[in-house]
Amino acid sequence: MRRRAHRGSQPGVAAPEHIGAGRFAVEPRAALRAFGRIYAGWALSQDFYRAGLHLASGVAGNLGAADLESFLHRDWEQRFGALPAADLYAQLKTWDAADIGANALYDGDLARALQAIAAANLVDAAFIREAVRALLAR
Repeated sequence: MRRRAHRGSQPGVAAPEHIGAGRFAVEPRAALRAFGRIYAGWALSQDFYRAGLHLASGVAGNLGAADLESFLHRDWEQRFGALPAADLYAQLKTWDAADIGANALYDGDLARALQAIAAANLVDAAFIREAVRALLAR
């Protein structure tokens, strides 16, 4: 399976402070805030946001934000802004290089490896089904 280039995960594109090999001249504050906002979309589903689970006025068990902007700022921008950029860079590089199909069992067939995942619960199963669909649609 051919690997796709992920321009967004290349630090020089998103953070001019990157000096190479996952090192930064200074912490790239704007890039860290952007990473937090992007991650908010990855970590939580569209249904989560549509149901207002991030809002104080939402159903029980919500996260108590006054509005979407407050939620993104408090729960994502600030959280990721406090992390070292080098750590997030390493995390992105790990994700980008990871391929559960790159072994003798699946012989490089990522789709088959993803389809073989047995989820422990319904939430995991739904997430994995969507991830498999998205990868197979590439």
